[in-house]
Amino acid sequence: MNYEKFKRQLVSQIRARAGEDAEVELLEIPKNNGVVCEAVVLKRPQSRVAPAFYLEDFYDLCCEGETLEVLAAGIWEQFEREVPDDLLSPDFFTRWENVRQRIYPRLINYEMNRAQLAELPHLKWMDFAVVFFYWVEEETLEDATVLIRDEHLKMWGISGTELSDAAIANSQRDLPPYFGDLCGLLEGLVGEREEAQRALPMYILTNRKKQFGAACLLYPGILECMSRRIKSDYYILPSSIHECIVIPVSGNYSSQELKEMVTEINGKYVHPQEVLANAVYEYSRKERRLISR
Repeated sequence: MNYEKFKRQLVSQIRARAGEDAEVELLEIPKNNGVVCEAVVLKRPQSRVAPAFYLEDFYDLCCEGETLEVLAAGIWEQFEREVPDDLLSPDFFTRWENVRQRIYPRLINYEMNRAQLAELPHLKWMDFAVVFFYWVEEETLEDATVLIRDEHLKMWGISGTELSDAAIANSQRDLPPYFGDLCGLLEGLVGEREEAQRALPMYILTNRKKQFGAACLLYPGILECMSRRIKSDYYILPSSIHECIVIPVSGNYSSQELKEMVTEINGKYVHPQEVLANAVYEYSRKERRLISR
């Protein structure tokens, strides 16, 4: 079944199940880095929550042999299970005190998202933009987020500084950094663990949840802490919005070689909306700052 026929029939199947209990729409949703994804969006009358089910993954399942009936049933059952009628009261999101403990930062590419940033409170940092989001309680909707816009700040009556301060504090409390060696992941490619560590000393920086972990670069003192840990200047390869790769400066690799490496990784293995940058940065212990290479 081609994709156009698939999405028409899947929406029809879901609407048949929903009846008058929910509105079912097929929408194009702009995502990070200019990526636009098609999704089925379900919303109960008077509800403030409309979860999106992105079609790409479901089409893959269809191509693997799953029936439209099973896919539609699964989407509807997940919607009923995860979206209670009283998820958010009408005035919940209008009050800063209700949401401030679950606001977090996200690091994205500045140039690739310039148009979107016009409507978002953000900070410019290196070649990146720091944007902010509200993370819905995990037991309610797993991994559901709300991107914070300028209109939210006006509604809450707060400044961008207050938003940023709360987000960084929340991240340090709820999403502590994880910094560890990456050679264990390379054992099958390089050989024994010790040989891998000698041939390609690599580390990963993310958070304990391993989502939006590149924002750990913003944590106060984290750059100095990594330098003390590996006892060296180091390169940072922003491999995705979820993590960064850290490589000690040893003379084995030039910044240009590393830039080619991260570009290849982004092109082959990273989803377009999760790409952070095709760039390399160097942390200088002497200057105690990050330098674009």
